[in-house]
Amino acid sequence: MTISQTSLKKLNSKKTYQKLLIFTFIFFGTYSALGQTSACDCLTVLDDASSLIQHSKSYKVQIKKEDREQEFQQWKDKIVFQIKKDSLRSFFCAGYLQKYISFISDRHNQINKVPETVAEHIPTYQKPIDTTKVKDKISGIYYAGRDQIFVKKETDSLWYGITLKSASEGWEKGKIRLKIQKTKEGHLELFEFYPNGVLSYQNNITINDGRIRRTFWNKANRYFFQINHEQNFNYKSVNKNFDYIGIKTLSRTRNLMKEAEAFYEKNLKNLRKENLIVDLRNNGGGATKQAAPFLNGLRKTSILNRFLYSLIFKQQVLLNSRLFN
Repeated sequence: MTISQTSLKKLNSKKTYQKLLIFTFIFFGTYSALGQTSACDCLTVLDDASSLIQHSKSYKVQIKKEDREQEFQQWKDKIVFQIKKDSLRSFFCAGYLQKYISFISDRHNQINKVPETVAEHIPTYQKPIDTTKVKDKISGIYYAGRDQIFVKKETDSLWYGITLKSASEGWEKGKIRLKIQKTKEGHLELFEFYPNGVLSYQNNITINDGRIRRTFWNKANRYFFQINHEQNFNYKSVNKNFDYIGIKTLSRTRNLMKEAEAFYEKNLKNLRKENLIVDLRNNGGGATKQAAPFLNGLRKTSILNRFLYSLIFKQQVLLNSRLFN
């Protein structure tokens, strides 16, 4: 299913199509515009998502076939209760929708919000901020690259990560970068805004040794996403389903161009798995011409069905999957 950019703009311009646009793409992993919503609006969108997801194959296999409809409804009721209780629900609605669909294990089911401007779609902390008052082990100042937040405990089950400094546009001091909640079961869940304003939900996170695991936030002001390739180009067979290629640099020097050409000539013929991981972490960029032999080689690999790539973007690791056909 594809929709042209012109059609997309027309849909975006009509409020009556806003919810339709969100859920037209929900099972295609496409970003869509989800405006700020009241509790009522968020619950309406949740109902729409609930109705749509029941038509998915994963629902039929994991819920209906396993006779888990009642359990899934109880999960929805729990989300409804959280939405109603959250005073900042208008900003965190997309996160609650992500939490709802996470009950079903299917990476094709995605809901995301891409705001037009960060400043208008990110909540601002309204109380005074005193970074000297640290009430527990979770609270304190955290760093992620050039960004700095103060994680402040609000209640026994709620923490806000409040912006102190940021190199990203729109993130003035006081903007809430993340929210940590403790569930009744004692698990921690995270609602985190990325630098571009996209909200992400993660369940069952751990916080120890001054680090919020599965994020870059840490109290020691260190980078934990570094991957130091020993060679400029790396290949290995991971298992029967995955091949791996790591590319340290795309610089267009004469020696690197020759090295890249030799690497691709030697290793592209070994790509015999349906899935390929391309690791670009810490790649400083360079010339697309250096990657041309690689891309041309992939097109000639008939067995390859999907490739996944990992890269650093504004201090965030992006893990992306694309069908290759």
